[in-house]
Amino acid sequence: MLNSRCTKTTLSLVPVSNGVEQLPDHDLVLLAQGRDKQAFGILVRRHQSSIRAHLYQLAPDSSDRADFEQEVLIRMWRSIGSLRNTASLKSWLRQIATNIFYDSLRKKPGLKVVSLDEPYPNDGDENATRDIADSSALPEEVMQRAELMSEIEIALNKLPEQFRTAMILREMHGLSYDEIAILTNSEKGTVKSRISRARDKVQTSMASYFKDCA
Repeated sequence: MLNSRCTKTTLSLVPVSNGVEQLPDHDLVLLAQGRDKQAFGILVRRHQSSIRAHLYQLAPDSSDRADFEQEVLIRMWRSIGSLRNTASLKSWLRQIATNIFYDSLRKKPGLKVVSLDEPYPNDGDENATRDIADSSALPEEVMQRAELMSEIEIALNKLPEQFRTAMILREMHGLSYDEIAILTNSEKGTVKSRISRARDKVQTSMASYFKDCA
């Protein structure tokens, strides 16, 4: 996934001098944003185990995790200047790792990303498309839908990482159990179990929301 030149550049960490190691993340981020490799190296050492653990949750059996980790560090170095809230460093790194993981899924052979303009099967009508109705005239419906999506996102975020990944791949990307099993290096039965339990947990989490809407 990565060439050796990129990997070497990213991991060429400067030896730590006295005092710098004790700086809080906030100060180290500011130094790293000024392209201070020493400060960046300390941040890597502090957060590498967390990145590794998050990638393990996303892809526990993947042989690509080491490549994913290297890519996270490369993107961290390239993009740290855009980090405005230094207190969110950990969640920012988790998001980078998650994005890299899903990017890798999209590149898997045999998986298809469906365009909204692609003809949709409809009684042989070749001109049928996946049209989305104009919702600008329905502000209440739009707000309700946004609220529902927000509740779903909250419920999904409460799930264990492996459950959430399996459910997103199934419900949002439309992958089969077999495809999910291949992508996550899991048994098909394990995938089914995770998705079933994830659905139960989401329904439980959203029970009060649906009760209020009734």
